[in-house]
Amino acid sequence: MFGPAGYSYVYFTYGMHHCVNVVTEPEGTPTAILIRGLDNIDNANGPGRICKVMEMTREQSGIDLTTKDGGLWIEHGTLMEHEIIMVSPRIGISVAVDHLWRFFVKGSPGVTKNPLNKSAVPLMANEDIRKATAAADQIRKKQH
Repeated sequence: MFGPAGYSYVYFTYGMHHCVNVVTEPEGTPTAILIRGLDNIDNANGPGRICKVMEMTREQSGIDLTTKDGGLWIEHGTLMEHEIIMVSPRIGISVAVDHLWRFFVKGSPGVTKNPLNKSAVPLMANEDIRKATAAADQIRKKQH
Protein backbone atom coordinates (compact mmCIF):
# COMPACT_ATOMS: atom_id res chain seq x y z
CA MET A 1 0.00 0.00 0.00
CA PHE A 2 3.03 2.27 0.32
CA GLY A 3 3.91 1.79 -3.35
CA PRO A 4 3.30 4.21 -6.20
CA ALA A 5 -0.18 5.24 -7.32
CA GLY A 6 -1.76 3.03 -9.95
CA TYR A 7 -0.21 -0.19 -8.63
CA SER A 8 -1.93 -3.20 -7.10
CA TYR A 9 -1.72 -4.04 -3.41
CA VAL A 10 -2.96 -7.50 -2.44
CA TYR A 11 -3.15 -8.53 1.21
CA PHE A 12 -4.28 -11.58 3.15
CA THR A 13 -6.95 -11.02 5.80
CA TYR A 14 -8.61 -13.03 8.56
CA GLY A 15 -6.31 -15.94 7.68
CA MET A 16 -8.55 -16.87 4.77
CA HIS A 17 -9.09 -14.17 2.08
CA HIS A 18 -6.93 -12.18 -0.28
CA CYS A 19 -8.17 -8.69 -1.19
CA VAL A 20 -6.96 -6.45 -4.03
CA ASN A 21 -6.58 -2.68 -3.78
CA VAL A 22 -5.44 0.07 -6.12
CA VAL A 23 -2.86 2.40 -4.57
CA THR A 24 -4.00 6.01 -5.05
CA GLU A 25 -1.33 8.28 -3.55
CA PRO A 26 2.40 8.91 -4.14
CA GLU A 27 4.88 6.29 -2.98
CA GLY A 28 5.25 6.27 0.80
CA THR A 29 1.66 7.37 1.49
CA PRO A 30 -0.50 4.37 2.50
CA THR A 31 -3.74 5.08 0.64
CA ALA A 32 -5.64 2.67 -1.60
CA ILE A 33 -9.09 1.74 -2.86
CA LEU A 34 -10.41 -1.74 -2.09
CA ILE A 35 -11.96 -3.36 -5.16
CA ARG A 36 -15.22 -4.77 -3.82
CA GLY A 37 -16.73 -6.45 -6.88
CA LEU A 38 -16.53 -7.07 -10.60
CA ASP A 39 -19.38 -7.24 -13.10
CA ASN A 40 -19.65 -9.99 -15.72
CA ILE A 41 -17.50 -12.43 -13.72
CA ASP A 42 -19.43 -15.12 -11.83
CA ASN A 43 -18.96 -15.13 -8.04
CA ALA A 44 -16.88 -11.91 -8.00
CA ASN A 45 -19.31 -9.93 -5.83
CA GLY A 46 -17.09 -9.31 -2.83
CA PRO A 47 -13.44 -8.46 -2.21
CA GLY A 48 -12.45 -11.97 -1.10
CA ARG A 49 -14.41 -13.57 -3.91
CA ILE A 50 -12.65 -11.48 -6.55
CA CYS A 51 -9.25 -12.83 -5.55
CA LYS A 52 -10.56 -16.38 -5.22
CA VAL A 53 -12.18 -16.38 -8.67
CA MET A 54 -9.19 -14.67 -10.29
CA GLU A 55 -6.71 -16.83 -8.33
CA MET A 56 -4.97 -13.73 -6.95
CA THR A 57 -2.49 -13.86 -4.08
CA ARG A 58 0.11 -11.50 -2.65
CA GLU A 59 2.20 -12.42 -5.70
CA GLN A 60 0.02 -9.98 -7.67
CA SER A 61 1.00 -7.03 -5.45
CA GLY A 62 3.03 -4.40 -7.24
CA ILE A 63 1.48 -4.75 -10.71
CA ASP A 64 1.29 -1.50 -12.67
CA LEU A 65 -2.46 -1.29 -13.34
CA THR A 66 -2.07 1.66 -15.74
CA THR A 67 -0.65 -0.57 -18.50
CA LYS A 68 -1.56 -4.02 -19.84
CA ASP A 69 2.04 -5.20 -19.37
CA GLY A 70 1.36 -6.96 -16.06
CA GLY A 71 -1.67 -8.89 -17.31
CA LEU A 72 -4.01 -7.00 -14.94
CA TRP A 73 -5.12 -3.45 -15.67
CA ILE A 74 -7.85 -0.86 -15.20
CA GLU A 75 -9.48 0.76 -18.19
CA HIS A 76 -11.28 4.07 -18.37
CA GLY A 77 -14.99 3.39 -18.64
CA THR A 78 -18.09 5.34 -19.52
CA LEU A 79 -21.12 5.69 -17.30
CA MET A 80 -24.14 4.46 -19.26
CA GLU A 81 -27.22 6.69 -19.45
CA HIS A 82 -29.23 4.45 -17.08
CA GLU A 83 -26.44 3.90 -14.53
CA ILE A 84 -26.36 5.73 -11.21
CA ILE A 85 -23.34 5.82 -8.90
CA MET A 86 -24.43 5.18 -5.33
CA VAL A 87 -22.64 5.78 -2.05
CA SER A 88 -23.30 4.02 1.25
CA PRO A 89 -21.68 3.30 4.62
CA ARG A 90 -18.82 0.82 4.60
CA ILE A 91 -19.52 -2.78 5.62
CA GLY A 92 -17.59 -5.37 7.59
CA ILE A 93 -15.82 -2.83 9.82
CA SER A 94 -16.26 -1.53 13.37
CA VAL A 95 -14.68 1.95 13.06
CA ALA A 96 -15.59 4.86 10.77
CA VAL A 97 -18.87 3.13 9.97
CA ASP A 98 -20.56 6.50 9.47
CA HIS A 99 -18.31 7.43 6.53
CA LEU A 100 -19.87 7.11 3.10
CA TRP A 101 -16.82 5.49 1.51
CA ARG A 102 -18.49 2.65 -0.39
CA PHE A 103 -19.22 3.46 -4.03
CA PHE A 104 -21.03 1.25 -6.55
CA VAL A 105 -23.27 1.34 -9.60
CA LYS A 106 -26.90 0.83 -8.62
CA GLY A 107 -28.11 -2.65 -9.55
CA SER A 108 -24.63 -3.92 -10.42
CA PRO A 109 -24.36 -7.71 -10.13
CA GLY A 110 -20.80 -7.24 -8.84
CA VAL A 111 -21.94 -5.48 -5.66
CA THR A 112 -21.91 -7.47 -2.43
CA LYS A 113 -25.48 -7.98 -1.26
CA ASN A 114 -25.95 -6.10 2.00
CA PRO A 115 -28.85 -4.50 3.90
CA LEU A 116 -26.92 -1.21 3.95
CA ASN A 117 -27.42 -0.95 0.18
CA LYS A 118 -30.94 0.18 1.04
CA SER A 119 -29.49 3.24 2.80
CA ALA A 120 -27.37 4.17 -0.22
CA VAL A 121 -27.91 7.49 -1.92
CA PRO A 122 -26.93 8.74 -5.38
CA LEU A 123 -23.45 10.29 -5.37
CA MET A 124 -24.43 13.08 -7.76
CA ALA A 125 -26.53 13.51 -10.83
CA ASN A 126 -25.37 11.43 -13.78
CA GLU A 127 -25.08 14.53 -15.96
CA ASP A 128 -22.68 16.08 -13.43
CA ILE A 129 -20.58 12.91 -13.47
CA ARG A 130 -20.46 12.97 -17.28
CA LYS A 131 -19.37 16.63 -17.25
CA ALA A 132 -16.66 15.96 -14.66
CA THR A 133 -15.41 12.94 -16.63
CA ALA A 134 -15.32 14.94 -19.87
CA ALA A 135 -13.39 17.75 -18.15
CA ALA A 136 -10.88 15.26 -16.72
CA ASP A 137 -10.44 13.72 -20.18
CA GLN A 138 -9.68 17.14 -21.67
CA ILE A 139 -7.08 17.84 -18.98
CA ARG A 140 -5.44 14.43 -19.61
CA LYS A 141 -5.26 15.12 -23.36
CA LYS A 142 -3.62 18.51 -22.80
CA GLN A 143 -1.01 16.92 -20.51
CA HIS A 144 0.09 14.44 -23.19
